[in-house]
Amino acid sequence: MAKPLADNKKDFIIAAILFLATLIILIYTLNDIGITIDEPYRNRPAAKRFMGWLSSALRDILAGEWKTFSSREVIDQVFKFPYSYHPPFARFLAGITWQLFHGSLGEMASLRLAPALLFSLSVALLYLLVAEHYDVLSGLIASLSLFFIPATFGHAHLLALDSPIASMWFFSVFCFIKGIKRPWWSVIWAVVWALSLNTKIHAYFLPLPLFLWAFFFHRERSTNNFFAMFFISPVVLLITNPFLWPNPVNRLLAFLADMVSKGHYEPIPSFFLGNKYHSILPWFYPFFMTAVTIPVTVIGLSVAGIGRGFTLEMKGVSGEKPHFHLGALFVFNALGALSLASIKGIPAYDGVRLFLPAFTFIAGLAAIGFFQFRQWVEIFFAKKGIKTWVLGLAAGMVLIPQVYSLIKIHPFELSYFNTIIGGPEGAKNWGLESTYWNDAFNGKVVKFLNENFPRKTFSTQAGLKVSFDYYREIGQLRADIKYDAKRYDYYILYFRQGWFDPERWFYARYMKPIYEVKVDNVPLLAIYDTLRAASKKFSLNAPETSSDFKDENQNRAYTLAYEAESSGEDLIPDTQLKSGGSTTFSPVKVGWEGILRIPEEGEYLFSALVLGNFNLKLDGNSVFQISSPYQFVIHEQTIGLKKGFFLLAGEFTSSVPEGKIYLAWSTPKGARTLLPVYWLKESIHGGER
Repeated sequence: MAKPLADNKKDFIIAAILFLATLIILIYTLNDIGITIDEPYRNRPAAKRFMGWLSSALRDILAGEWKTFSSREVIDQVFKFPYSYHPPFARFLAGITWQLFHGSLGEMASLRLAPALLFSLSVALLYLLVAEHYDVLSGLIASLSLFFIPATFGHAHLLALDSPIASMWFFSVFCFIKGIKRPWWSVIWAVVWALSLNTKIHAYFLPLPLFLWAFFFHRERSTNNFFAMFFISPVVLLITNPFLWPNPVNRLLAFLADMVSKGHYEPIPSFFLGNKYHSILPWFYPFFMTAVTIPVTVIGLSVAGIGRGFTLEMKGVSGEKPHFHLGALFVFNALGALSLASIKGIPAYDGVRLFLPAFTFIAGLAAIGFFQFRQWVEIFFAKKGIKTWVLGLAAGMVLIPQVYSLIKIHPFELSYFNTIIGGPEGAKNWGLESTYWNDAFNGKVVKFLNENFPRKTFSTQAGLKVSFDYYREIGQLRADIKYDAKRYDYYILYFRQGWFDPERWFYARYMKPIYEVKVDNVPLLAIYDTLRAASKKFSLNAPETSSDFKDENQNRAYTLAYEAESSGEDLIPDTQLKSGGSTTFSPVKVGWEGILRIPEEGEYLFSALVLGNFNLKLDGNSVFQISSPYQFVIHEQTIGLKKGFFLLAGEFTSSVPEGKIYLAWSTPKGARTLLPVYWLKESIHGGER
């Protein structure tokens, strides 16, 4: 039976300890995770300018001046796009923590403190909710499971909106339950839900699972909540979102329309199960990703919790009121958050961050599953001492693997995958993105760049510009380390496979990095020599005598295994055809020949990164013909070869200003490198130069 929350001082003490302990851990690790894409130049300036407006508004109010801070001119200037793209509440909180703590914590840590505070409060309240309706141990399992899930722990460090909306969603549910029991909590529920609406658009869908739950289990007792929601929430929504003040109805409708149509005007590529998508992924994406990014112990217990909750709810419908139907509430809200990301046309990308609210309720379901286990223990072990020992051991078996996984993956929590899929390496083999938000570009990477690449220029990649600019701005990265889209000394690659083009795929698959950031043998960020520089290293001089070549080149044979187009790998010799300034080109052929030594018999995967029209032959037999005059493509083909020497000939026909070809291979032993060829000659014929 439920126990009165107000009478249980022990639960409040435990909740306070959980809040403080988890917050201390978060504060201690706030700067461990690298700066992410939205933090420095979207959320940071928004938080600071909102805080500036709030300070001015408070001064004006105290002085009796109400017109200036609320004028359309001021509102439109402070809350202009892109700062009005999302509602302002989470950024207001970040601005407040920045104002209070930037002197002691530093700028970014003080801004990141806001989502950390909300997350620690979620941990404490989840304990109170589960402990009230089940027991203390189940409450601890729920709260600590939530804290140790790598995704929730990692996102709680970031100046973003995903962890705050997950916290606000749960706060709303917590207050809704209390509103059913005590009428004055209905007012708090209405206020908290309005603040959730002003955190992120997810909250607009929150009433659906709550309505369903209340309809089935608490239809009469939830009336106060619904009245408060309809009459109090709109007022709080308007008061706490200054952007709406000049024209509330029109601006709110425009905001909702923009959010719903986001996938149509802001395509964000993702890589899922080996395929590239643009914002809109398969409907099962959130369910699949949830199953492989939450520790297995939590997944297993949550499934048991669903079963336990279903059993209890069936009893509850027939008249019994066990555990306030908390299991059904958790199921409805977890499914609500996941289903929201499954709706056709709703964008889904960036790992699990857009359906992070579901994870709180999955942790709660895990606690219910553990409670079921506890009841079995009480049945099979009569002696109290043995029961305590078994329950302690079981709790350790649930939590210790989670703690170990978190410590092992830190500070790359956003790249965590569980053992169901084989960890990060298994996820990579399944065709999932290794990372997505630049978090691997952290302080250690900056230190390595400063020590090893002074006065060097790196290639650019979407998102990485933010990291370079931010670390240079705060003085952490040397000012003479730069980036450029065309002229660079080194190639830097972030392993967000959804954003890979053929050139990036080529680097990732065939080039050996100078430096890389890895987790479980999976690269997240790597620095390479440029293809041109690497090609020169692999372009070998022809041997002085070709007698061995002639002897071993007899009776050679090869078989075609398969031919396939891929989206990226690596290359070697660089042949260019330039116009000399003209924009009109006659067909010109560039041909070259070389000797390729095959060290052992087996199947070799040949890969070419090509811009232009290119034919490759091996001993006069065609390996592949590629036609791509306007953009790079990767072509791969597997050929069975015997040990010996082979004549490799290429012919490059192009009518574009510049053509390029890089060759690489994968040997039977799995080595992937640029193609080591003894180049013999180059010829140009046809056309007019």
